[in-house]
Amino acid sequence: MADYFLDSSAIVKRYVTEPGSGVVDSILAPEIASTRYIAETAIVEVIAALHRRSRRAEVGDGGSSQIARFRHELPRLASIVAVSGEVIQFASELAARRILRGYDAVQLAAACVASTERVERGSPPLVMVSSDVELNAAAVAEGLDVLDPTG
Repeated sequence: MADYFLDSSAIVKRYVTEPGSGVVDSILAPEIASTRYIAETAIVEVIAALHRRSRRAEVGDGGSSQIARFRHELPRLASIVAVSGEVIQFASELAARRILRGYDAVQLAAACVASTERVERGSPPLVMVSSDVELNAAAVAEGLDVLDPTG
């Protein structure tokens, strides 16, 4: 079984039914023996995305039930990769080299750092889960395997 780094676009699929939700649910199922990681900044992005979707009437109750569920599940959902100085420095380089949006560069940097640390400890690299086409292309260019849950 692979181990995964999920970006915010993937995490949102757990709380809003849309293409790719089933794939994300299977990756995050508690009975699956895989390790999952998210960037610290993904917490903010997921909450913001759920609030935005509630304003567009894509989710009910202002998104509060989905946000409460996310916060409740977070401790067992994934290990959180801290946005350290190393991650910020690498994200700055990625933003310029891969022409990425700021938070996308941070998420990719966090994925690369976490994956490299795992490989150095003898574990397999992480698979990045994202439905962001530009981010996925940058991740592949940086040597990560990518799973787009939308197919």
